[in-house]
Amino acid sequence: MSERRTDLYPSRVAPTPQMLPRLDPIVHGDAGDWSPQAPLSRAQMESYERDGFLVLENMFDAGEIGMLQNEAERLRSAPEELEDETTTPPGSLSGWPVEASREA
Repeated sequence: MSERRTDLYPSRVAPTPQMLPRLDPIVHGDAGDWSPQAPLSRAQMESYERDGFLVLENMFDAGEIGMLQNEAERLRSAPEELEDETTTPPGSLSGWPVEASREA
């Protein structure tokens, strides 16, 4: 008998998109715990806490981006090779325009 588990991310299973309140902290610990040795600046940490994401300009060079895109395409083209616990949005493993995204 298989164990039934509840998806902890209701946005993945809701029939329509919706904004949901954040249940878990984005930044763990007290904001006063920040130090200059941290990998993010104080402004980056505050932005991440406020917005839930961080944009890091020029994080990857063009060659690294190409490798990431090639690997993503390899995974999408062979879904049978994905681990059983891999979660993908419905319909996300077909029709992905790799070349169009590279030109953007």
